[in-house]
Amino acid sequence: MQTNIEWVMQILKERYQDKTSALMDVSTRKDPFLILISCLLSLRTKDEVTTRASERLFALAKTPEEMLNLKKRR
Repeated sequence: MQTNIEWVMQILKERYQDKTSALMDVSTRKDPFLILISCLLSLRTKDEVTTRASERLFALAKTPEEMLNLKKRR
């Protein structure tokens, strides 16, 4: 039995199979925190940048605590 999220994702994949979206890449993640952060990045970047930006960030930090300890680059 599918959950509502799985059902909705299946419909979106069927309808937009020719379209790519950064959030489709993100939706395969299992960690809600990482999905949230990627969604926030998506609001501020173009789709073609979001996935790469997320991967670079998550290589440095994957938890709220780790992100709080990141130093700001200039």
